[in-house]
Amino acid sequence: EEYHETRPLTHVPTSEPVAAPAPPLLRLEPQVELGVRPRVTALGVRLVGPGHDARSPGETESGDDDAQAAAQVERQLALATPAFLRWRAADAARAACRLALPAPAILVCRAGWADEFAAQLQRAGLVGADVQLDLPPTLELADPNLPVRLRALAVQGVALALDDFGPGQSSLSILPRLPVALLKIDRGFVSQ
Repeated sequence: EEYHETRPLTHVPTSEPVAAPAPPLLRLEPQVELGVRPRVTALGVRLVGPGHDARSPGETESGDDDAQAAAQVERQLALATPAFLRWRAADAARAACRLALPAPAILVCRAGWADEFAAQLQRAGLVGADVQLDLPPTLELADPNLPVRLRALAVQGVALALDDFGPGQSSLSILPRLPVALLKIDRGFVSQ
């Protein structure tokens, strides 16, 4: 006799143990500042595995809401902070390095999110100066409220980086209005 179920099971009719879904894997990617002496300035966070991919929360499907994006930021902080703090403490030269988190555009544009993010950082044992937010290329740079929202993050010491800045972005003339510390140029744009 076959057994079919189309809804999630709370009880599996078998004596075989059921494997729990694999937890996401944490990938910390060094961000290097090139110069006379190249140095790591930040560790970028990416979660990969079942239910996760290498995309940032700012690049998730359009149907995702801000509660899901906020939960993903919280999850990234919870998974990455202990490894980041151990890595940074292992070498005094890393003291100024930051944890680089992908910032969901849906949250960055929301009034009051800077305060919510500060609370998330505090729960994780971090302060603003420990973090760099990578702003996604989907962020609407011409939004008249964006400078105020970004300044609220920058005042907390959070470094802001425009991720994958390139041909699809607004004019460079908008940049002086934004408290951005770093432009991450899209590789395809540089090679053109």
